[in-house]
Amino acid sequence: MVWKSRLLMFVPLVGLLAASGIIGAGRVAPQLAQVVIPEPTPVSGTTPTQPSAAPPSADVPRLTQFIYSPYPSFNSEQFDRQVQLYLNYLAEYGAPDILIVGSSRALQGVDPVVLQETLAKRGYPNLKIFNLSLNGGTAQTTDWTLRHLIAPQQLPKLIIWADGSRAFNNGRVDHTYSKIISSPGHKQLLAGVRPRVPEINAFDLKQICIDMPPSYTTIQPQVRIKRVAPGSFVYPQPASTLLCSTTLKNLFGAGSVAQSAAEKANGEKVNPETANAQKAQALKPKNYLEALGFQIVSDRFNPNTYFHRYPWVAGRYDGDYRDFNLNGKQTTVALKNVIRFAEIHKIPLIYVNLPLHRIYLDPVRSDYEWRFRAYMRTVARSSSLIFHDLGDRWVDRNDFFLDPSHLNRYGAAAVARQIGQTLAIPWTLPLSVPPK
Repeated sequence: MVWKSRLLMFVPLVGLLAASGIIGAGRVAPQLAQVVIPEPTPVSGTTPTQPSAAPPSADVPRLTQFIYSPYPSFNSEQFDRQVQLYLNYLAEYGAPDILIVGSSRALQGVDPVVLQETLAKRGYPNLKIFNLSLNGGTAQTTDWTLRHLIAPQQLPKLIIWADGSRAFNNGRVDHTYSKIISSPGHKQLLAGVRPRVPEINAFDLKQICIDMPPSYTTIQPQVRIKRVAPGSFVYPQPASTLLCSTTLKNLFGAGSVAQSAAEKANGEKVNPETANAQKAQALKPKNYLEALGFQIVSDRFNPNTYFHRYPWVAGRYDGDYRDFNLNGKQTTVALKNVIRFAEIHKIPLIYVNLPLHRIYLDPVRSDYEWRFRAYMRTVARSSSLIFHDLGDRWVDRNDFFLDPSHLNRYGAAAVARQIGQTLAIPWTLPLSVPPK
């Protein structure tokens, strides 16, 4: 087929797909070849070399400001914050090229910056990548996020769905999805009201003064200052001796600050703008990775100390695998909805089965995992879904894990590099082909 030959043009060997466990076909889906890239073997008695956190490159998206966009809660503080981060990202940069979705395993298990930089080295520069995962996410929550929460114009060009078998178990109780669909935020969505993307171009003088370089200690009050590119501004030539602080005082009124303080002291209702500013300050990302939705976890899994703090639970007693089955709402409804949705919008859909530690993979869980991987390969054969299996990769790398089923930032970087080294971007050709 013509489409298949085009999509495989950057994959080393067609036969490698079947051998590596990557099976799938689609009109627009990129292909992932699972090329084994050996990790450095540590010298006996030494600690494995830790991959360093990727420093922010010049083209890593940053938020020039963070604006709180009022919207009812989805009954999850963590996801409410993710939504606010995504709205600000949309306001600053528009829809991402690649959107990462999934549960907490994806939230802290796929580093968007490392993925961006890995793809850039392969000739795909300046791709915009955001991680919109949520704690406790399941197939149903992913379906809801893509089909109900995100507006059509906010959809990405490619979706990486990163998770594991637990998100598809129809026997477990899906508490996260139940909380979301009973939330005030979901009711607003049903009424046709989506979260609003903030207007970041509407800078007031207070923001201008904060962003102004030291050389511009004065401003001309009546001159409009416009943002011309992310992080850059056109400043007027100083034509007044009016200091920035004085301008703010005149703009807001000398009594406004005192009035706000008095309202707080008297327990009276705080001005909505003040309340929103406070929420924005509380939700504001602390660094460039958080601004991209990624949760940074640096702790490393140490079995010798971990199980002194937390009991080891056998697979047969694990609630996430309770009454494990792959025939129900998570699969026959939610998974099919997502695949069909991606096909309708012509968005390539990549499913990445994230790594698990060997300690976690006892006989019961190993059996469930085997059944899940076989199921996903079957789904991939009959749909446009691409299944990329990393489930048994790095099973003994304690330094890549936070706990037996969650990666830390080092594992997240390894996963991102693995995806980035083999992912072809279907809507553009690479600027240069890396040497073999």
